[in-house]
Amino acid sequence: FEPVEGVRRILFTGIGGTGVTTVASILAMAAHVDGRSASVVDMTGLAQKGGSVFSHVKIGETETTIVGGRVPAASADVLIACDLLVAASPEALALFSKQKTVAFGNADFSPTADFVTNRDVRYDTAGMARRIRGATKDYQACPSQALSLHKLGDEIYANMIMLGFAWQKGVIPVSSRAMYRAIKLNGVDADANMQAFEVGRKAAVDEAFKGLPEDVTPTPETMPLDELIAHRTAELVGYQNQAYADRYAKRVAQVRAAETAVGGAEALTRAVAVNLYKLMAYKDEYEVARLYTDGRFAKELAGVFKGGKAKIWMSPPLIAPKGPDGKPQKIALGGWMLTTVLPMLTRMKGLRGGPFDIFGRTEERRMERGLIASYEAGLDRLLSGLDADHLPLAARIAAIPDKIRGYGHIKEASVKVAEREEAALWAQWEKKAAA
Repeated sequence: FEPVEGVRRILFTGIGGTGVTTVASILAMAAHVDGRSASVVDMTGLAQKGGSVFSHVKIGETETTIVGGRVPAASADVLIACDLLVAASPEALALFSKQKTVAFGNADFSPTADFVTNRDVRYDTAGMARRIRGATKDYQACPSQALSLHKLGDEIYANMIMLGFAWQKGVIPVSSRAMYRAIKLNGVDADANMQAFEVGRKAAVDEAFKGLPEDVTPTPETMPLDELIAHRTAELVGYQNQAYADRYAKRVAQVRAAETAVGGAEALTRAVAVNLYKLMAYKDEYEVARLYTDGRFAKELAGVFKGGKAKIWMSPPLIAPKGPDGKPQKIALGGWMLTTVLPMLTRMKGLRGGPFDIFGRTEERRMERGLIASYEAGLDRLLSGLDADHLPLAARIAAIPDKIRGYGHIKEASVKVAEREEAALWAQWEKKAAA
């Protein structure tokens, strides 16, 4: 590591309850093990409730070199951003220096309390990274949560991985011997934390090791449109059959041609490609069985757990008990569901929507099929009056199914909310058309 000249000022930022202050304390203890002086000041605020955490760590050669506990404005030598949202806040940015601060950021985003009250909240993680990069001398990202889950089976070790990542870059002035000793002295999950530190070190020097599938999987918002349509079409073949997938592809192509004809880019087509698929691929008993038995779930499970027996929590419509509120509850079903019942249900998907589909007779399944028909009728209505001025509103109407979430009574409630919003948007459509 680089020699300490005076005091090395290290700032950790993160979310309360994730172990940020613990990792900062371990680092300070490691400095003491090496014979250096160190101080830690934790600014936790509402951290115990998932709020922002700032841990200020100072490491010096002697006690006299450390003055004050907090990192002063524009004085941080190292930033370890265990959470980008906190690190990109004005309070944190004020501590960085464009001339000296070397920053390391967790490339994975942690959900905040806002998700509880607003399921549609979105955060611009790329923008956060840009703000941090613009305020520091150097910025490097590490997918620590994905690495933690993939390598150790739990995201709880992500912060220790971030420390290992920064340590390997040579900016943390403690020895590896001292780090391992401090982790052992902490006495909590020592072996896993030492392994996490090593994972971070390796990620710092091996791009192939860092480039996990979780870190590069595109989302519907970032996937190229042609790739998105092709992917969803292929999924619908597996969901039902080629004819069902062709129905989807033809409808999306129809919308794309109409949007192009009025000078649009792809916002409307993308909204339809995402949301028509969502409605057509509703999670009935056959689809749940397919998703559990097509190999992907088993591969993911094997990558996280070794040995043991699996249980699945489900709410089968015919046998699920009712809770005190009268709503169906989930029950634990043994591994035999994965090996016997679900494969059989998967093979029965051809019954979907036909006279012998016993699951398709429930109110929920009839509602789901009705949503598809209603959505396609809405698309016909949109395309009949589409022009350049109507495109933004058309895309909003086409994205309404994104409001629909959950299963059973939860889904039913969200459908009612979505229908109210859709009615309001159609009122705007008619008003705009009349004008």
